[in-house]
Amino acid sequence: MNRVRLCQQHTEMDKSSVHPHSAATQQVICEEREREPLKLELLATRLYEAALVGDVSSLLDVLRLDASILDRCRIQRLARGFIQSPLHIAADLGHLDFVNKILESKPELAEERDHKQGCTPLHLSAAKGHLEIVNVLLAVNPNLCLERNEIGRNPVHVAAVKGQKLVLGKLLEANPQAAYERTSIGETVLHLCVKHNQLETLKFLVEFIGNAPLLNAKDSIGDTILHLALATRQVEMQKFLLGDERIEKNAINANGYTAMDVSRKVRGKNSIDQEIRDCLEGAKALPGKAAKKLQERDHTWSLNQHDALMVVASLIATMAFQVAMNPPGGVWQDNNTLSNVSILDGYYPIKNQTITPAPGESIFGYIDSENYAIFVVSNAIAFASSVSVILLLISGFRYNQYVSIILTIIMWIALSATIVTYWIGSYFVIPSVLGDIAHGERVWSLFAWAMLLACLFLGHGIRVTKNSNLGQSIIRKLQLVSWNNIHEGS
Repeated sequence: MNRVRLCQQHTEMDKSSVHPHSAATQQVICEEREREPLKLELLATRLYEAALVGDVSSLLDVLRLDASILDRCRIQRLARGFIQSPLHIAADLGHLDFVNKILESKPELAEERDHKQGCTPLHLSAAKGHLEIVNVLLAVNPNLCLERNEIGRNPVHVAAVKGQKLVLGKLLEANPQAAYERTSIGETVLHLCVKHNQLETLKFLVEFIGNAPLLNAKDSIGDTILHLALATRQVEMQKFLLGDERIEKNAINANGYTAMDVSRKVRGKNSIDQEIRDCLEGAKALPGKAAKKLQERDHTWSLNQHDALMVVASLIATMAFQVAMNPPGGVWQDNNTLSNVSILDGYYPIKNQTITPAPGESIFGYIDSENYAIFVVSNAIAFASSVSVILLLISGFRYNQYVSIILTIIMWIALSATIVTYWIGSYFVIPSVLGDIAHGERVWSLFAWAMLLACLFLGHGIRVTKNSNLGQSIIRKLQLVSWNNIHEGS
């Protein structure tokens, strides 16, 4: 009955364009319109059957019969009972040639989600370990690594859960940021490895992308991967994590428990459980109450360091201001013209010069202008650096690792400038009879300071670079490229 009404409606609509006496023509048009949905259904069924077996020739035949079949299947997929596109099916089953042909015709299908779990084709191919298909999909859009399904997992999460290390290497090479994304319940990719007992995958991720913030990240209930490994009694996982010095052994979860507390709650009487407890004690793991006291002590230390920096910065600023207002050698008291004055041009004296200094100007500024210019610049740097530290300390910034690094660098600059100011100022006031001896001592003291500062800068630079996101990104990319080259060569 529905088809009859549909035919009658279309017949009435076409009366203006078809001769009223051509009933046969109207009947043909009506029949063609009735056959269109059936034709689409048959073509779609044939297309999905081709996707199941990876039949490229059938795909090409369907596309020749209806060039827009892929678009039409996207629109009518749910109405006809299909929850995935042909690309999803081919990517899931590993039909590389079929995937290539579909992407040649319609590359935007790579971004489409299915109506089962909201997965893209990259989710499905990553879970099954179809490396070549993963490469093809990433070539279309590397940002597919960041797409989430209905439970908030991206392709990196899915590959980690299934233990697909080769796929993980390719995904992380295409977009390293995907490893830092979290699921809907706050789990990192490392949490998923522990939860699904993927030890080798965890080792791979820790080696190539594991920095301290990621290794010690907490999920929605405050558990780190160490908490989770101890709670599920995964012995090999526990040993591996306890052997990594970057793992925070005294992290506290939302219940106030540390790894030691979790170990005690799930403890057994066998030798393995005792070995784990011995490892925790050897790593200086503490119960929750002791860990909280330690954190409070660290907080107190931070406050004391804050106060110490304020005192030192204020002292340097005071000295720099005093030296600027009262330079060594004093200042001119009048503006009388002086004749037959010897002035240093670098290390060469120029005699019989006539000068007219203004009151308050530095005497040594006229006698040795080059060294005095260095003296003034270094003193200004010391003053500006110390005042900058004071400004940062009183501005209310949260005193964390990064602020501490910034303040430390500025204080290095302030102290170094103070050393240079002292070095040149002492040159002005030391008697000439002690010139050679004093000059040698001053040179050696400046050299020793420079070496100490270089060692500190190098040590802190290596530590900061190693733990920073930029440093980790560079190391990660180099390691991933090397790792992929080894496996492609094998």
